[in-house]
Amino acid sequence: MATERKTQSGLPVPKVKYELDLKPDETLPRKPPKSCDVDTKCGIGACTPHSLQRCANIASFTATAGMVSLFLQTLSTYISTQITTLEKQFGLSSTDSGFLVSCNDIGFLSTVLFTSHFGRKGHIPRILAVAAIIYGIAGIACSLSQLIEPMSLPSGISGSNSSSDDGEEYLCTQKGSTTRQNETYSVADTHSSGSSQWVIYIIATSLIVQGMCKSPKTPLSALYIDNNVSDQKKTGLFLGVITTLTLFGPALSFAVGGVFSRIPVDLKDTLLTQTDPRWIGAWWLGFLVFGSIAVVLALPLFFYPRRMKTSWKETETEADDHEHKEESLCEKIKDMPASVLRVLRNPIYTCSLCGITCINFTVGGYVAFGPKYMETVFTIPSWQANVMLGVQAAVSLGLGTFLGGFLTSRFRLNPQGCLKFVVGACTVAVTLEALNFIFGCENTKINGLSMMSGNATADCDCEGVRFLPVCGAVSGETYFSPCHAGCRVQNETAYVDCSMESEGGVTPGQCDSGCPFLYPYIITTVVYGLVGTLTIIPAYIIMLRTVRDDDKAMAIGILSFTISLLGFFPAPIVYGKVIDTTCKLWNFTRGARGSCAVYDIVDLRMKMIGMNVGLRTTACCVFVIAFLIARFEMKQSELSGNNETINTRL
Repeated sequence: MATERKTQSGLPVPKVKYELDLKPDETLPRKPPKSCDVDTKCGIGACTPHSLQRCANIASFTATAGMVSLFLQTLSTYISTQITTLEKQFGLSSTDSGFLVSCNDIGFLSTVLFTSHFGRKGHIPRILAVAAIIYGIAGIACSLSQLIEPMSLPSGISGSNSSSDDGEEYLCTQKGSTTRQNETYSVADTHSSGSSQWVIYIIATSLIVQGMCKSPKTPLSALYIDNNVSDQKKTGLFLGVITTLTLFGPALSFAVGGVFSRIPVDLKDTLLTQTDPRWIGAWWLGFLVFGSIAVVLALPLFFYPRRMKTSWKETETEADDHEHKEESLCEKIKDMPASVLRVLRNPIYTCSLCGITCINFTVGGYVAFGPKYMETVFTIPSWQANVMLGVQAAVSLGLGTFLGGFLTSRFRLNPQGCLKFVVGACTVAVTLEALNFIFGCENTKINGLSMMSGNATADCDCEGVRFLPVCGAVSGETYFSPCHAGCRVQNETAYVDCSMESEGGVTPGQCDSGCPFLYPYIITTVVYGLVGTLTIIPAYIIMLRTVRDDDKAMAIGILSFTISLLGFFPAPIVYGKVIDTTCKLWNFTRGARGSCAVYDIVDLRMKMIGMNVGLRTTACCVFVIAFLIARFEMKQSELSGNNETINTRL
């Protein structure tokens, strides 16, 4: 039992009420609640093992998010490596295949602003994890198309994948002895039924879902890094790491796409070679492999904390914000238009946004049709084009982005310095791209093409024969079909006894034109890509440093939304339409126009490179305007003595 305290005289000690002498607007320092401690620990709920806490740092998050982003980007760009294959299998024009590629951006555009605005105060690592898992599942769904509508190549040489269609239809026959349909050849003749259309719908829907789940990746990752890095000057370095890993995605997709393009679509042995126009690779394997890997790699993101441990002052501030400044849903919705207007009213941001959009329009077209361009202009097989682009992307995109982030961090570039850097790099990139007007091949002469599959020899009736280009083993001449070479006998992979070829016969595929510009084109494009990607991280710094802290996520969200709406979304469709205008001979499927069989490659080169140079030049001019505005605002700030504006913005 407690005893009452007494003084030496025996009187009880009086109870005194102690009060702190605080000013009216002062409060006692308060420790953050336990929930805030949980928010800074790796784990899920109360499960926060001590062994996981060594990962509770921004470097670990950057590595994990970077690997997830790598495979998401790989899956996103993989379809571009299989454009030619999909066009042949399903009878698509370049405009149709371009729209299919754009489906990813349709989903992205529908959600990016909402995820940027509403996701910024959520648990960002877990939002990214859920989105990545759904993204991977949608990728796996694309691969199931092969099970719904199986495609198979002939085990022996035949006219197509139909058992009723054999190689005799390509051989020389006596005039009047046969009647052929007046259609050029298309592999899709036996697979362009209504069920194939459902396959296209499944792929398109899966790509839309992927785009929706891709939207949180860029704005929320950049926001999480910028808010949790110990020194904001290091933001460029960490963004450089994660962006470099992301840009290795296209390199990986092109390289692996080249490998899968060499595997028969049905995984069975066939006598067809990769140079045969009828060859179709195992395009669906990439969706299955990359989708599965993305799902597995996304799981560790669930264990990262809501925020990293910071100083006591920042922890206290964030705890107060968490408890007392939590916005309601209505307040968030009301603040969204105001946030958008605040960002777009910034002239430096808006001008830079226009320049970045122009550049990404060219990037969107190149990513979608880069492999097809190389296949068509330089007459190389699909797998070779993909492997070359994979190496090119690994060297230029990965190294360029990392160097851009390193230089930004090393020289501590402010927005004005970043703009100056971007203008210089953009000018060099335009000059390099203009060289590709020269680096291209001439049109290959195809005997019989001018007659539109008419009679090429005196003894053969080639009217209505389907297009199957063949190369003379001795003459090096390319013919519209074996019939146009006067061939009467089929011998496995070759056609022999040809009146136009005295010896050796002909083999499927166009002859090598001897064009010497393939490797100069690759070298120029590698350097061009390297210089261009140096500007990625400086551009991010411009977007983050020229807006208020509360608007950073929205600024990145608007950037992602705009380059998708005006860049990546329309670019494949526009470039596909331009490519279609250069077609000289179309395949037909059941009377309907399908994919293009022969292009005017000189016209194709001039139009494609001309669009790239024009858009890049426009971007340079816009960045110059942004730089002049930044310099003007700095001078105005110096005159008015507004040091805060100078330090924080420019």
